Amino acid sequence: MRKLTLNEVYDEFIAEKIAKGLMPETLAHYGRAYNLLDAYMRENRLKYFTRLTATDWRGYMCWLNDGRRKTVSINTYLRGTRTIVLFSKSKYSAPDFVPKFMRDTKTFKQVYSDAQLATLTKEPAVYSYTETRGWALTCLLLYSSPREKSIINIRIGDIDFNAGELSIRHLKNRDVIILPLVEEIQAVLKKYLAVREARLQALGVRDNGYLFFNRAGGKMTRFQLYDAHREYNRKRGVDKKGVHIFRNTFAKLMIRAGCDAFTLQRWMCHDDLRSTKRYIDLFSQDLAHTVRKYNPLLQISAGTGNTAK
Repeated sequence: MRKLTLNEVYDEFIAEKIAKGLMPETLAHYGRAYNLLDAYMRENRLKYFTRLTATDWRGYMCWLNDGRRKTVSINTYLRGTRTIVLFSKSKYSAPDFVPKFMRDTKTFKQVYSDAQLATLTKEPAVYSYTETRGWALTCLLLYSSPREKSIINIRIGDIDFNAGELSIRHLKNRDVIILPLVEEIQAVLKKYLAVREARLQALGVRDNGYLFFNRAGGKMTRFQLYDAHREYNRKRGVDKKGVHIFRNTFAKLMIRAGCDAFTLQRWMCHDDLRSTKRYIDLFSQDLAHTVRKYNPLLQISAGTGNTAK
Protein backbone atom coordinates (compact mmCIF):
# COMPACT_ATOMS: atom_id res chain seq x y z
CA MET A 1 0.00 0.00 0.00
CA ARG A 2 1.44 3.36 -1.03
CA LYS A 3 1.98 5.96 1.65
CA LEU A 4 0.34 9.12 0.33
CA THR A 5 -0.62 12.23 2.25
CA LEU A 6 -4.03 13.86 1.94
CA ASN A 7 -2.47 16.75 0.05
CA GLU A 8 -0.88 14.42 -2.53
CA VAL A 9 -4.17 12.60 -3.17
CA TYR A 10 -6.23 15.78 -3.17
CA ASP A 11 -3.99 17.50 -5.73
CA GLU A 12 -4.62 14.66 -8.20
CA PHE A 13 -8.29 14.48 -7.29
CA ILE A 14 -9.02 18.17 -7.78
CA ALA A 15 -6.97 18.33 -10.99
CA GLU A 16 -9.17 15.59 -12.43
CA LYS A 17 -12.36 17.38 -11.36
CA ILE A 18 -11.16 20.66 -12.89
CA ALA A 19 -10.37 18.84 -16.14
CA LYS A 20 -13.91 17.46 -16.17
CA GLY A 21 -15.26 21.01 -16.02
CA LEU A 22 -17.06 20.85 -12.67
CA MET A 23 -18.83 23.96 -11.46
CA PRO A 24 -16.82 26.34 -9.21
CA GLU A 25 -19.34 25.75 -6.41
CA THR A 26 -18.70 21.99 -6.57
CA LEU A 27 -14.94 22.50 -6.50
CA ALA A 28 -15.36 24.82 -3.50
CA HIS A 29 -17.45 22.09 -1.78
CA TYR A 30 -14.58 19.63 -2.19
CA GLY A 31 -12.18 22.28 -0.93
CA ARG A 32 -14.17 22.70 2.28
CA ALA A 33 -14.28 18.93 2.78
CA TYR A 34 -10.50 18.77 2.28
CA ASN A 35 -9.82 21.57 4.78
CA LEU A 36 -11.87 19.89 7.50
CA LEU A 37 -10.30 16.47 7.02
CA ASP A 38 -6.84 18.05 6.86
CA ALA A 39 -7.48 19.83 10.18
CA TYR A 40 -8.65 16.57 11.79
CA MET A 41 -5.64 14.61 10.53
CA ARG A 42 -3.19 17.26 11.73
CA GLU A 43 -4.86 17.45 15.13
CA ASN A 44 -4.66 13.67 15.51
CA ARG A 45 -1.23 13.32 13.90
CA LEU A 46 -2.45 11.13 11.05
CA LYS A 47 0.23 11.51 8.40
CA TYR A 48 -0.87 9.29 5.52
CA PHE A 49 -4.30 9.54 3.96
CA THR A 50 -3.99 6.11 2.31
CA ARG A 51 -3.42 4.53 5.74
CA LEU A 52 -6.67 5.79 7.24
CA THR A 53 -8.92 3.13 8.74
CA ALA A 54 -12.62 2.77 9.47
CA THR A 55 -11.78 3.69 13.07
CA ASP A 56 -10.17 6.93 11.87
CA TRP A 57 -13.28 7.69 9.81
CA ARG A 58 -15.54 7.16 12.82
CA GLY A 59 -13.26 9.44 14.80
CA TYR A 60 -13.58 12.06 12.08
CA MET A 61 -17.36 11.79 12.22
CA CYS A 62 -17.28 12.32 16.01
CA TRP A 63 -14.87 15.23 15.55
CA LEU A 64 -17.31 16.90 13.15
CA ASN A 65 -20.22 16.21 15.50
CA ASP A 66 -19.05 18.73 18.09
CA GLY A 67 -22.46 20.27 18.73
CA ARG A 68 -21.91 23.23 16.42
CA ARG A 69 -23.02 21.53 13.22
CA LYS A 70 -26.32 19.99 12.19
CA THR A 71 -26.34 16.38 11.01
CA VAL A 72 -27.29 17.44 7.50
CA SER A 73 -24.25 19.75 7.38
CA ILE A 74 -21.95 17.02 8.69
CA ASN A 75 -23.19 14.62 6.03
CA THR A 76 -22.61 17.28 3.38
CA TYR A 77 -18.94 17.46 4.42
CA LEU A 78 -18.72 13.67 4.66
CA ARG A 79 -20.18 13.35 1.19
CA GLY A 80 -17.41 15.54 -0.24
CA THR A 81 -14.73 13.67 1.71
CA ARG A 82 -16.21 10.32 0.65
CA THR A 83 -15.74 11.29 -2.99
CA ILE A 84 -12.05 11.90 -2.32
CA VAL A 85 -11.78 8.55 -0.50
CA LEU A 86 -13.43 6.68 -3.37
CA PHE A 87 -11.13 8.40 -5.87
CA SER A 88 -8.13 7.21 -3.84
CA LYS A 89 -9.55 3.68 -3.52
CA SER A 90 -10.05 3.41 -7.28
CA LYS A 91 -6.54 4.68 -8.04
CA TYR A 92 -4.44 3.34 -5.17
CA SER A 93 -6.73 0.70 -3.60
CA ALA A 94 -6.47 2.66 -0.36
CA PRO A 95 -7.63 3.62 2.19
CA ASP A 96 -9.20 0.25 2.89
CA PHE A 97 -12.64 1.07 4.28
CA VAL A 98 -16.10 2.08 3.06
CA PRO A 99 -17.00 5.64 4.20
CA LYS A 100 -20.31 5.90 6.02
CA PHE A 101 -22.59 8.79 6.94
CA MET A 102 -24.27 9.84 10.15
CA ARG A 103 -27.82 8.74 10.67
CA ASP A 104 -30.25 11.59 10.51
CA THR A 105 -33.87 11.73 11.50
CA LYS A 106 -36.28 12.98 8.87
CA THR A 107 -36.71 16.69 9.31
CA PHE A 108 -39.80 18.67 8.48
CA LYS A 109 -39.49 20.57 5.22
CA GLN A 110 -41.43 23.81 5.21
CA VAL A 111 -44.03 24.12 2.45
CA TYR A 112 -46.67 26.60 1.36
CA SER A 113 -50.28 25.81 2.15
CA ASP A 114 -52.90 25.66 -0.59
CA ALA A 115 -54.37 28.95 0.65
CA GLN A 116 -50.98 30.66 0.57
CA LEU A 117 -50.33 29.39 -2.95
CA ALA A 118 -53.69 30.72 -4.10
CA THR A 119 -52.74 34.13 -2.69
CA LEU A 120 -49.24 34.16 -4.16
CA THR A 121 -50.26 33.00 -7.65
CA LYS A 122 -53.21 35.39 -8.00
CA GLU A 123 -52.78 37.68 -10.99
CA PRO A 124 -51.82 41.26 -10.02
CA ALA A 125 -54.50 43.95 -10.03
CA VAL A 126 -51.89 46.52 -11.08
CA TYR A 127 -49.10 45.53 -13.46
CA SER A 128 -46.14 47.31 -11.87
CA TYR A 129 -42.81 45.74 -12.73
CA THR A 130 -41.90 44.47 -9.25
CA GLU A 131 -45.40 43.09 -8.62
CA THR A 132 -45.60 41.39 -12.03
CA ARG A 133 -42.07 40.06 -11.69
CA GLY A 134 -42.94 38.61 -8.27
CA TRP A 135 -46.07 36.98 -9.69
CA ALA A 136 -44.27 35.51 -12.71
CA LEU A 137 -41.37 34.37 -10.55
CA THR A 138 -43.74 32.69 -8.10
CA CYS A 139 -45.64 30.91 -10.86
CA LEU A 140 -42.43 29.72 -12.50
CA LEU A 141 -41.00 28.49 -9.20
CA LEU A 142 -44.16 26.52 -8.49
CA TYR A 143 -44.36 25.26 -12.08
CA SER A 144 -40.80 24.01 -12.56
CA SER A 145 -39.04 24.23 -9.14
CA PRO A 146 -35.70 25.56 -10.43
CA ARG A 147 -32.89 26.26 -7.98
CA GLU A 148 -31.95 29.86 -7.21
CA LYS A 149 -28.90 29.91 -9.48
CA SER A 150 -30.84 28.37 -12.33
CA ILE A 151 -33.69 30.87 -12.21
CA ILE A 152 -31.53 34.02 -12.10
CA ASN A 153 -29.66 32.71 -15.16
CA ILE A 154 -32.74 32.01 -17.32
CA ARG A 155 -32.49 34.07 -20.50
CA ILE A 156 -35.24 35.18 -22.86
CA GLY A 157 -33.73 32.86 -25.47
CA ASP A 158 -34.27 29.89 -23.17
CA ILE A 159 -38.02 30.26 -23.69
CA ASP A 160 -39.44 28.81 -26.90
CA PHE A 161 -43.15 29.64 -27.07
CA ASN A 162 -43.56 27.99 -30.47
CA ALA A 163 -42.17 24.66 -29.30
CA GLY A 164 -43.63 25.09 -25.82
CA GLU A 165 -40.27 24.50 -24.11
CA LEU A 166 -38.13 26.04 -21.38
CA SER A 167 -34.40 25.29 -21.15
CA ILE A 168 -33.05 25.25 -17.60
CA ARG A 169 -29.30 25.81 -17.48
CA HIS A 170 -26.69 26.38 -14.78
CA LEU A 171 -27.45 23.11 -13.05
CA LYS A 172 -25.08 21.53 -10.54
CA ASN A 173 -23.79 19.08 -13.16
CA ARG A 174 -23.56 21.69 -15.97
CA ASP A 175 -26.29 19.81 -17.82
CA VAL A 176 -29.25 21.42 -19.58
CA ILE A 177 -32.79 20.18 -19.08
CA ILE A 178 -35.68 21.06 -21.37
CA LEU A 179 -39.09 21.26 -19.72
CA PRO A 180 -42.48 21.61 -21.41
CA LEU A 181 -44.27 24.95 -21.16
CA VAL A 182 -48.03 24.52 -21.04
CA GLU A 183 -50.44 27.28 -22.07
CA GLU A 184 -51.09 28.48 -18.51
CA ILE A 185 -47.46 29.28 -17.70
CA GLN A 186 -46.92 30.65 -21.21
CA ALA A 187 -49.73 33.15 -20.59
CA VAL A 188 -48.08 34.28 -17.33
CA LEU A 189 -44.68 34.72 -18.98
CA LYS A 190 -46.09 36.63 -21.95
CA LYS A 191 -47.84 39.12 -19.65
CA TYR A 192 -44.65 39.51 -17.63
CA LEU A 193 -42.53 40.03 -20.76
CA ALA A 194 -44.78 42.88 -21.89
CA VAL A 195 -44.34 44.61 -18.51
CA ARG A 196 -40.62 43.81 -18.61
CA GLU A 197 -40.23 45.53 -21.98
CA ALA A 198 -42.05 48.63 -20.76
CA ARG A 199 -39.82 48.73 -17.67
CA LEU A 200 -36.65 48.58 -19.77
CA GLN A 201 -37.87 51.47 -21.92
CA ALA A 202 -38.69 53.52 -18.81
CA LEU A 203 -35.23 52.84 -17.36
CA GLY A 204 -33.53 53.58 -20.66
CA VAL A 205 -31.09 50.70 -20.20
CA ARG A 206 -29.90 48.01 -22.54
CA ASP A 207 -31.63 44.63 -22.34
CA ASN A 208 -29.20 42.18 -20.72
CA GLY A 209 -31.18 39.21 -21.99
CA TYR A 210 -32.00 37.73 -18.59
CA LEU A 211 -35.64 36.91 -17.89
CA PHE A 212 -35.62 38.57 -14.48
CA PHE A 213 -33.65 41.71 -13.70
CA ASN A 214 -33.31 43.98 -10.66
CA ARG A 215 -34.75 47.46 -10.14
CA ALA A 216 -31.95 49.08 -12.14
CA GLY A 217 -32.21 46.66 -15.07
CA GLY A 218 -29.13 44.63 -14.13
CA LYS A 219 -28.79 40.90 -13.60
CA MET A 220 -30.30 39.70 -10.34
CA THR A 221 -28.02 38.28 -7.67
CA ARG A 222 -29.13 35.55 -5.30
CA PHE A 223 -29.51 38.10 -2.53
CA GLN A 224 -31.68 40.30 -4.77
CA LEU A 225 -33.77 37.27 -5.67
CA TYR A 226 -34.33 36.50 -1.98
CA ASP A 227 -35.12 40.13 -1.26
CA ALA A 228 -37.61 40.42 -4.15
CA HIS A 229 -39.30 37.18 -3.12
CA ARG A 230 -39.51 38.22 0.54
CA GLU A 231 -41.00 41.61 -0.36
CA TYR A 232 -43.53 40.09 -2.75
CA ASN A 233 -44.68 37.60 -0.09
CA ARG A 234 -44.93 40.35 2.51
CA LYS A 235 -47.15 42.47 0.27
CA ARG A 236 -49.37 39.45 -0.33
CA GLY A 237 -49.68 38.82 3.41
CA VAL A 238 -47.70 35.56 3.43
CA ASP A 239 -45.23 35.31 6.29
CA LYS A 240 -43.19 32.43 4.86
CA LYS A 241 -40.09 33.34 2.90
CA GLY A 242 -37.41 31.35 1.14
CA VAL A 243 -37.19 30.44 -2.53
CA HIS A 244 -36.29 26.82 -1.70
CA ILE A 245 -39.67 26.35 -0.01
CA PHE A 246 -41.13 26.24 -3.52
CA ARG A 247 -39.01 23.17 -4.32
CA ASN A 248 -40.35 21.46 -1.20
CA THR A 249 -43.90 22.49 -2.09
CA PHE A 250 -43.48 21.40 -5.70
CA ALA A 251 -42.22 17.98 -4.62
CA LYS A 252 -45.02 17.49 -2.11
CA LEU A 253 -47.78 18.43 -4.54
CA MET A 254 -46.33 16.30 -7.34
CA ILE A 255 -46.06 13.31 -4.99
CA ARG A 256 -49.58 13.93 -3.71
CA ALA A 257 -50.84 13.94 -7.29
CA GLY A 258 -49.27 10.50 -7.89
CA CYS A 259 -46.21 11.57 -9.90
CA ASP A 260 -43.73 8.74 -10.39
CA ALA A 261 -40.18 9.02 -9.05
CA PHE A 262 -38.47 9.21 -12.45
CA THR A 263 -40.64 12.08 -13.66
CA LEU A 264 -40.15 13.93 -10.37
CA GLN A 265 -36.39 13.38 -10.63
CA ARG A 266 -36.32 15.00 -14.07
CA TRP A 267 -38.44 18.00 -13.05
CA MET A 268 -36.32 18.63 -9.96
CA CYS A 269 -33.07 18.17 -11.90
CA HIS A 270 -31.69 15.59 -9.49
CA ASP A 271 -28.59 13.71 -10.63
CA ASP A 272 -29.91 10.46 -9.23
CA LEU A 273 -32.93 9.03 -7.49
CA ARG A 274 -31.44 9.23 -3.99
CA SER A 275 -32.23 12.93 -3.69
CA THR A 276 -35.70 12.37 -5.09
CA LYS A 277 -36.27 9.47 -2.70
CA ARG A 278 -35.64 11.74 0.29
CA TYR A 279 -38.62 13.86 -0.75
CA ILE A 280 -40.76 10.79 -1.39
CA ASP A 281 -39.90 9.33 2.03
CA LEU A 282 -40.53 12.64 3.76
CA PHE A 283 -43.92 13.22 2.15
CA SER A 284 -44.99 9.56 2.11
CA GLN A 285 -47.95 10.30 4.37
CA ASP A 286 -49.37 12.40 1.55
CA LEU A 287 -49.61 9.25 -0.60
CA ALA A 288 -52.37 7.80 1.56
CA HIS A 289 -55.12 9.37 -0.53
CA THR A 290 -53.73 7.75 -3.72
CA VAL A 291 -53.87 4.19 -2.38
CA ARG A 292 -57.35 3.53 -3.75
CA LYS A 293 -56.35 4.80 -7.18
CA TYR A 294 -53.08 2.87 -7.55
CA ASN A 295 -53.07 -0.07 -5.14
CA PRO A 296 -53.14 -3.35 -7.14
CA LEU A 297 -55.33 -5.23 -4.68
CA LEU A 298 -57.95 -2.50 -4.65
CA GLN A 299 -57.77 -2.21 -8.44
CA ILE A 300 -58.49 -5.92 -8.81
CA SER A 301 -61.30 -5.71 -6.30
CA ALA A 302 -62.82 -2.78 -8.17
CA GLY A 303 -62.63 -4.67 -11.45
CA THR A 304 -64.22 -7.86 -10.14
CA GLY A 305 -66.68 -6.23 -7.83
CA ASN A 306 -65.31 -8.29 -4.94
CA THR A 307 -64.13 -6.79 -1.68
CA ALA A 308 -60.70 -7.86 -0.46
CA LYS A 309 -61.01 -9.76 2.83
